[in-house]
Parts: sequence; C-alpha cells; structure tokens
Amino acid sequence: MDMKRTDKIQRSNKARRHNERGMLLADKGWREEAMREFKRAIELDPGFTAARDNLASLLAENGNYLSSLKETIATIDLSPDDPEAYLRLADFLTMNSYATAEQLYQRACDLDPDSLEAQAGLAYMLHEEGRLEEARERYEAALAQDGEDADLHRGYGRVLLDLGELNAAVKELKSIIDNEPDDPETLSDLGLAYASKGFRDAAAKAWKKAIALDPKRLEDLYNLAALYASAGKRAMAFDWLKKAVSRNRERVLLWVREDPRFDLIRHDPRFVALSRKSGTKQQDHKKKG
Repeated sequence: MDMKRTDKIQRSNKARRHNERGMLLADKGWREEAMREFKRAIELDPGFTAARDNLASLLAENGNYLSSLKETIATIDLSPDDPEAYLRLADFLTMNSYATAEQLYQRACDLDPDSLEAQAGLAYMLHEEGRLEEARERYEAALAQDGEDADLHRGYGRVLLDLGELNAAVKELKSIIDNEPDDPETLSDLGLAYASKGFRDAAAKAWKKAIALDPKRLEDLYNLAALYASAGKRAMAFDWLKKAVSRNRERVLLWVREDPRFDLIRHDPRFVALSRKSGTKQQDHKKKG
C-alpha cells in the first residue's frame, strides 16, 4: 500500500473519530466544543458529508444560517447523486428561509450602508417576521435616504398599520395614493386602516376602487363582505360574500368560520346554506375518490 493511500485512510479514520466525539458533545449540549470537532473532521476529510451535515445543524441552531447554508450546499456538491443531500437542503430552506434572507440583507447593509435596496429588503423581512419596531427603524432609515420611494412608503405604512398607529398609517398610505391613485395594493391597505379606525364608508370606498382596478382581489371582496356583515347590512354582506366565494370557495369559507365579523349573520339561512353547500361538495369529492 503506497504512502499516500495510507495517509488518506489514517486521516479518514481520524475524521470519523472527531465526528463521533462531536456527536457526543452535541448530545450533552456543548455546541461550541462539538462544532470544533466537526470542523476538525472536515479539515482531515473535506469529503466527509456526515460531519458537514452535523456542523450545518449546529450552525443553524446557533442562528448562523449563512454558514449552515454553505455547509448544506457543500454536501450536494460532494454528493450530487445523493437524494438525502437535496432533502436536507429543502428542509433547511423550509425552516430557515426568512432568517437566512434576513442575514443576507443584513450582510449587504453592513457592506454597503447606503444600499437602499438592502435596507428595504431587510425592513420587509423584519416585518414578515413580526419584528415591527425593528422594521419601523429600518424603513425610517431608508426613507431618510430616499423619501420619494413609493415602495418604502407602502411598506412603512403597513408596519404602522400592524403597530396600531392608525392615524400615521392612513397619512402614509394616503401620500402614496395622492401620487398613484390607481394602486390597488395601497388602496387595499388604506381600506384596512380606515376599517380599523371605524371609518366604514371610507374603507368600503377604498376596497371597491381596488376591486374595480383588479376584480380578482379576493381579500378585498372578503373584507367588504365582513365590513357589511359586522354592520348588520345583510343583503350587501351576502352580495360581496358570494363574489368572494365565487373566486375561492374553500379559502373564503375557511376564513369565515373563525371570523367574528360574521357573527351577526352566522345564523342567517343564506349563511347556513352557503356552508352546507361547501360540506356537500366535500362529501361528494370524498365519495368519488
């Protein structure tokens, strides 16, 4: 046996011992020590995918998603025909996509603090994760750089809406409509802000205009139905509810089920009939299957 092959076997065996030691340390909760063992295993045998998988798992648990992603992708490069490698990457992205995107945007901001795109992207991700105060700060920083960007104002208005700062949200969203009166997305958000303030007529006007611009807007159709239902205006509520159901019956009836805005009409024969039709269709579907 030549020296190179012998050395390779020895290094491989050492790598496996480090990997096993790392697994034992990880089981005890000693993550830093475990990661050092996995890294040492990879140094000895760069093609040791098990060690890379173990390291990637601990990195993700520690919140270091970018490094975890690199290790996960590396296992695919090393074993392109291994289906498990692709499944692990899919699992990683399913569980950590938002957190990973946030870290990527944060890194871009660190490298280029003047990047408006990076600031806006990070603000959006923070909002999606429900970190509203942090999202507000990022949007405000971005708007300080470019106060004319409609997308920034729109995102900022949505954050204010979710924070319950309704007057500020209405002001922000209206500033967009003043310049882009035919923007259905902003009209939809403005309707939500008005409805939250109790301004039913203004909310209905905003949603109806959004629907006129885009008749397929399911949430606006649904919110109009809910608005009229909560006001006890049954005929109008059912008119808009039928339009929403015609777009997506399954989703709308799922929303309606737990929505207290429909409590005033929940025992109306028309509401009961609508729900029964859904149940009948589901039963027929099951029979056919």
